[in-house]
Amino acid sequence: AYFNTYYNAETAFREGQESHLKIMQNYPDSLVVTPPADAVSKYDRAIEKTLKVMETFPKAKKWHDDALLLMGKTHFYKKEMSKAIRRLRQLEQKFPVSPLLPEAYLYLGKAYIEDGNLDKAEDILMQAGKRWPHLDDDRQITLLLIDIAIRRNGKSQAIALLDETA
Repeated sequence: AYFNTYYNAETAFREGQESHLKIMQNYPDSLVVTPPADAVSKYDRAIEKTLKVMETFPKAKKWHDDALLLMGKTHFYKKEMSKAIRRLRQLEQKFPVSPLLPEAYLYLGKAYIEDGNLDKAEDILMQAGKRWPHLDDDRQITLLLIDIAIRRNGKSQAIALLDETA
């Protein structure tokens, strides 16, 4: 029952994201766009199921870090940045050695960017780069730092980062 509840949450998230990604393809310069109604309903189901994992099975910690990451990502895609940040921080606090922390840090950085807290986003992404250098193998962190520079109107900094990446 425990695994099935988490599996249903993950499936609902994946289905919502498939619908959402179709729209996001039209906005390649955005981290996230407002999801369509069918995606929102799937995201809501994912949150409902992950909450059930956390509430119904409090003694068994298996999948709790997965549930927190999934909730954080779901809130991010729903454009509920303060909720996403809260859940991702909760993952960091409750599971400080979770193998899911690198992905959580990327989403934390993205959520802070979308929330307009560029200093905090930059700090998180720099920490992530130091703790998990492999995250920037495909330039995920660098591209987010470029986005921050552009949002700050620091075009020369963005160009310098692009040159470094090239």
